[in-house]
Amino acid sequence: MAETFGLQLVSEGLVTREALYEALRRQRGRGDLLGTCLLELGAIRRGPLLQALSRHLGIPPAPPSRVLHPDRGLAATFDPSLLRRLKAIPYLRAVEGIYVAFADPRLLAA
Repeated sequence: MAETFGLQLVSEGLVTREALYEALRRQRGRGDLLGTCLLELGAIRRGPLLQALSRHLGIPPAPPSRVLHPDRGLAATFDPSLLRRLKAIPYLRAVEGIYVAFADPRLLAA
């Protein structure tokens, strides 16, 4: 069985078990993403969290420079309400397709 993301963070030494439990309590109470709760607690920094999430999901992280400065013309080819609903940013057109960054990894199947 695959290891949960929280246990992966603990086993990689990125967060303590105590921080994970506190973040899980927050997550249950508010419904936020685990990573958001860990960031709010100061238990992990954004960079290591994103790298760990990338390893966990088996997908490459979106380069911050590309996401912060996406191809504006590319975004204009999508329905803005769809992009808002999916919390997505199309950031690069390549031979193999269009690269899209999602704020919520649970929406990757979209």
